[in-house]
Amino acid sequence: MSQGFFNALIMGPKEVPAAQKVAKFVACFQLFFLIIAGAVLLLLNDTVEVEVPELFHSIELLIGLLGVQAICSVFLFKGKFWAAIALIVIEVVNSVAGYLETGDIMGSVNGLSMLLLISALQATNFICTQQKLDEDRAAIKDGGGRI
Repeated sequence: MSQGFFNALIMGPKEVPAAQKVAKFVACFQLFFLIIAGAVLLLLNDTVEVEVPELFHSIELLIGLLGVQAICSVFLFKGKFWAAIALIVIEVVNSVAGYLETGDIMGSVNGLSMLLLISALQATNFICTQQKLDEDRAAIKDGGGRI
């Protein structure tokens, strides 16, 4: 029986195809908001005054951080476990910087993004675990095992 997408997103994946769908959805979600943030920073910088948090000191640093997030999102799309961890760390740093700057704990987009990234972490962990199990089973079947 095939596991549904939302069930895999909320309860954690039980099958590799569902885990891949979760990782790809979260990567696309991240890229969508990164494109919006980059457009606001680059296109509207002159017409609208964009407040840069004190911790980042410049818009160039923010754009570089968006670039790192975009690269990690591409690797998350490919199902890489380390990319999910890197995106969670960046999101935590972003939330801490926002808290230090405004005094508010977390916005709704940050909260949703954090929950989705945790789901992506579960999904990529499941994918990596299943790949290692498949490799071990193939090695045992061929007669040589790495035990």
